[in-house]
Amino acid sequence: MKVIENKETSIKLNEEQNVHYSDLIATVINKPLKESMSLMEMRKDLKILEVLEKAKETIEFEDVDLSYIKDAVNKSTWVIRHKDILDFADYIESL
Repeated sequence: MKVIENKETSIKLNEEQNVHYSDLIATVINKPLKESMSLMEMRKDLKILEVLEKAKETIEFEDVDLSYIKDAVNKSTWVIRHKDILDFADYIESL
C-alpha cells in the first residue's frame, strides 16, 4: 500500500473550490477512450474511482493500482497548460 498526499492545486474547479490531486487522478481515469476497454480495466478504473470518492488529506492505493495510475498519468493529454499539472505528474512519477 502507498499513501499519497491529496494536494490542493491553484486550478479552479469553480469560484469557491480548487482542484485536488484526487480530482486530477479522476480526470485521467475518466478520460474518453480511443478504443474499447476490457472488463478488467473497467473494474480497475471503478475501484480507483471508489477510493477517490473517499479521499481526504491523503489517499491510500495498492501498489498495483498506483502503477496503473502512473501509467495513465504518463499517457494523459490535457486541454490546458498549468504548472500544477506538471507538478502533479512529477509527484505521481516520484512515488
